[in-house]
Amino acid sequence: MGMRLHVFVIPIVLIHSAGVSDVRAEGMMQVLDGYVRTGLKCNLGLRQEAAEHESAEASVNEARAKFFPTVNLSSRYTRAAGGRSVTIPVGDFMSPLFNSLGLPVNPETVSSLNATNVTIVPTRDQETKLQLMQPLFAPEIYENYRMNVLLLKSKTAGSTVSRRALIRDIRCAYFTCLQAREAIVVRSAACLRSERQLLTARKLFDAGVITRTGVLAAEAAASRSRTDSLKSVADLDDACRAFNILLNRSPAVPVAFAAADSGESMLFTEDTATAPYGDSALIESRPEMVQLGYADAALRAYERVERSAFVPKIAAALEGGIVGEQFAVNDKTRFYTASLLLQWELFSGFGRRNKVYKAKCALESMDAKIEETRAMLLLQLHQVRSDRMVAARRCSDSELQRLAAEKNYEEVTRRFEQGAATAQDVVEAQELFTGAEAAVSVARYELCRQWALLRFAAGSDGDGSGTVALGKGNE
Repeated sequence: MGMRLHVFVIPIVLIHSAGVSDVRAEGMMQVLDGYVRTGLKCNLGLRQEAAEHESAEASVNEARAKFFPTVNLSSRYTRAAGGRSVTIPVGDFMSPLFNSLGLPVNPETVSSLNATNVTIVPTRDQETKLQLMQPLFAPEIYENYRMNVLLLKSKTAGSTVSRRALIRDIRCAYFTCLQAREAIVVRSAACLRSERQLLTARKLFDAGVITRTGVLAAEAAASRSRTDSLKSVADLDDACRAFNILLNRSPAVPVAFAAADSGESMLFTEDTATAPYGDSALIESRPEMVQLGYADAALRAYERVERSAFVPKIAAALEGGIVGEQFAVNDKTRFYTASLLLQWELFSGFGRRNKVYKAKCALESMDAKIEETRAMLLLQLHQVRSDRMVAARRCSDSELQRLAAEKNYEEVTRRFEQGAATAQDVVEAQELFTGAEAAVSVARYELCRQWALLRFAAGSDGDGSGTVALGKGNE
């Protein structure tokens, strides 16, 4: 009796040491809904998506800023020395002039005219100006802004895809934890049965009914059951750690569990993916398709950006400032200019034409990707529906198999206690019964996972931006 109590207590203690806590006041859906909200708030992957979304918003603001005028302040101060002056020999020029006019020339007067030194660039010079430039006609600016807006919308749709995928992963991980937890109960019950069979085998051996081989077989079965029980505890610990990673929590934080009631269990057998306009409309509304649609439109805008380089651009410029040898503001140093600028790239070595061609190739690739994604999403929906139907059938089949295995185990155990069955028969019957019980748990939570996958494939959770309703009201 002491051995049986020892084997039963160890798995229960290990369950709580694996980071598990029971919640009985709330239903499973309420608990799972709370974990989904926590994941949407704290998941590290979504934090990365949020940072990339903010970067895309900044790109839109940057592109919008190009519509407004730019104001630049610039100042230049120059010191020059040598090689910047010209000497003009005035006396040599004036003597031939006087002779041609018939005027008497006094050599002393002509020689008194000194050569003149003219400075071309001053030794000191400064220019300080304020420049305002406003684009008047620049299609490239508009198309670039439109492209960034579409990229932002594509990023928003991509964030919706990530949120919905996280909701699916949290649900599946939670159901995996529930399955691992139930496996501990199944393996603990198997340990109790193994210990009872071992005690019975020893009594029969002492009574001379069975041989030592039967006792060894019962001991091996009991040892294997204890090992399986410890393995199930380790599986639960791994499942809880993986679940906490999705929520960005410490792996040691306990996971709260609550069993589903009968009303909640009905959700897993109902069809949650009925589209009012058919599967095609359902697939087109998936955020994956919306994201690709915006990405395709952004590529078309990019192509127009490259084409706009062939069109001349017109801008207005207004400048004002001071110029001179010193920094002084007066009538001699002030200046103002108003300009109309035309910029037209006439030839660039066919570089721009190749950029347009690259944009066309990207569009062709995007069109193929959209068609491929549409086909894959439709296939995914059909596969999930089929898998869910099979999972529902396996649930009912596993219940029948468990019932048959239980009756067989009871019959073989009764015969073994009477000495009419061997220990190997009991071991086989017990393994069959334990496997049938485990199959029931696997089938039940596989159906739960298929429910989560179906809601993801059918888009039943909307954009995942708020609190996710798990009940029938959102079906």
